Amino acid sequence: MSTVAEGSASVSALRSFCELAKLDHLIYKFRVYKVLFGVSQERGSDFTDHTHCRLGKWYREGDGALHYAHLAGYKDIDAPHAAVHRCAFDAIDAHACGNTAAMLKAVADMESASLAVQEGLERVVASGEQSPALLQRRRADEAQSR
Repeated sequence: MSTVAEGSASVSALRSFCELAKLDHLIYKFRVYKVLFGVSQERGSDFTDHTHCRLGKWYREGDGALHYAHLAGYKDIDAPHAAVHRCAFDAIDAHACGNTAAMLKAVADMESASLAVQEGLERVVASGEQSPALLQRRRADEAQSR
């Protein structure tokens, strides 16, 4: 396969995963809102933490860690991603205790952190799109070390 085609495929794979991560994030938040609006009986213990969701696994041990950790924006994802999950737990706990003010603050913080995650993912993709050769060089280096 040509270097251009390989670069294009790598960028497409990165873009696809980042879009999937955004959808996962929306679904996760939707589940939180369902609890807060009384539509779901889920509890905080039913929600994954930031290390066990798809994005967390990708970031820590999957393709993210292996192939994309060197890209701009990658390191900006972890802290707000952890905050999304922590704030989701906090919102659900505050709701269960009837503490509306704490619940609303946790929801606002969750939304702010979620936006930062999405922006970080976009920076990772933009970095890969601007320099697809970086993606290919990284994969080639890994293949040689095996």
